[in-house]
Amino acid sequence: MNFQAQNNLDCQDIRIWRLGTIDLEVKKLLYNQYQLLTKKIQILQTKENLVYLEDGAILRNEQLKISNNHPQLLKYVDQIKYLQWEGQYGEKYKKKVGYWQPTWQGKELKGAGGYYDNGLKQGLWKELAKNYQIQAQIYEKGEYINDIKQGTWKYIYNNDIIGGGYYDYQGLKNGKWIELHDEFWKDEQILYIGEYKDNRKIGIWDIWFKEEYGIKFQQIGGGSYDCGGDNNKIGRWIEPIDGRTCASKATQNGAYKNGKKIGRWDIKQKGELMYNIKIAQQNSGGGLYDSEGNGHKIGKWVELNDRFDNWTFVTEKGKYQNGQRVGKWAIKFEEEKIGGGSYDEIGNGIKIGNWVELSYAFWRDVQVTQYGEYKNGKKVGRWFFENEEEQIGGGSYHEDGNETKIGYWGELSDEFSSGSEITYNGQYKDGKKVGRWDIMFRDEQIGGGSYDDEGYGLKIGKWIESTEIFGLGSEITYNGEYQNGKKVGKWLEMRDTQQQRQIDYDY
Repeated sequence: MNFQAQNNLDCQDIRIWRLGTIDLEVKKLLYNQYQLLTKKIQILQTKENLVYLEDGAILRNEQLKISNNHPQLLKYVDQIKYLQWEGQYGEKYKKKVGYWQPTWQGKELKGAGGYYDNGLKQGLWKELAKNYQIQAQIYEKGEYINDIKQGTWKYIYNNDIIGGGYYDYQGLKNGKWIELHDEFWKDEQILYIGEYKDNRKIGIWDIWFKEEYGIKFQQIGGGSYDCGGDNNKIGRWIEPIDGRTCASKATQNGAYKNGKKIGRWDIKQKGELMYNIKIAQQNSGGGLYDSEGNGHKIGKWVELNDRFDNWTFVTEKGKYQNGQRVGKWAIKFEEEKIGGGSYDEIGNGIKIGNWVELSYAFWRDVQVTQYGEYKNGKKVGRWFFENEEEQIGGGSYHEDGNETKIGYWGELSDEFSSGSEITYNGQYKDGKKVGRWDIMFRDEQIGGGSYDDEGYGLKIGKWIESTEIFGLGSEITYNGEYQNGKKVGKWLEMRDTQQQRQIDYDY
């Protein structure tokens, strides 16, 4: 993909340009768990290239063609791995010209793309939504005039028009709009329906939801914005839980004043599609916001854990002070305490002392927790992964308080779940993997390879790697070679030790 100029950079983009290498938070759909995982990868910036690195392997090495501009970062793993753009540059100014078209996994996305005139988008475009990925193939279709969206634009999903609205000649939204949730995907289809005035929401907005196998959308909430054009929520609202992206119909219900939550807010989970309706009702929660209108949580709260969904009822219970967690907090699974720990009493919201937490692999059928010690909000010393009282991994963090991994570690794969219990075992040096690492499926070694000994954390030499869904009806591995994090030469796809096909990597 060739990157456009980005006029409004966030702080992370600026740090990359100035310092060369940073961690970047990206989102990855876990297809075997129906979850959207937020994780960190590394970005290496040079004058000519932008390199995305995950676990010592180069996901993407992007040549930067447009000079004197900052690159726009991709924030979804699927886009980093599979999205490319094809088109031409003008000779003199190195600006995009003519027709540009996206490809996905090496194949053209037919009908997608549009025209540039001296670096400006012009005419009809069919664009990929910002969260476009394998299970969220969403397009936006409409017209550009001098790089400004104008007229009617439509959102398209599964070849159906599911939303959209009107931009005026300045590119401002006006009139009725149907918008998609920022993390809309096949298992979490949320729509917002209401009116804009000069790019600001006004009046009543409704919230609709449909699961993948649902027959139609159904309203789950909504509320009002002030009519003065300040974009502030007012009065009673029912809305999805802040930041939730799992397949769950949990909502929060309460009042706004001048755009800030006030008073009692309740958290509810509708139970008609739940694994256990009684438990769903028990796991309702909520608490109080201050009455002064600062939007600060106060007093006792019951909140949904990040792993809470239609099958995994995990809540967190404790106390807030001026919007920060304080004192002891408990983590409960179906009303049984399975973890927790303490926050500082000063009110900085910092974890201290011993904690038992849910790992990213916690799921109804694989209840993996992690436990160890925090100092000033950072993990230190020995930490362990445990599944139903059986230790399945872990390692040590340096005492410097920077959460630097050191020594021998047993780690879980991102997709670790029942039937796909993949772990990685090897050594860390100053936070980077070094030397030999083995890939294990339960107690059997199925692959592995080496990282460089210089401490760059790059994969080198011969490797055997597992697929993301290994063990879930598939036992496919890939056998090939890395050079400084790059896959090179011929890689063999293997199923039950039998060669299936050959993949050539040309760098």
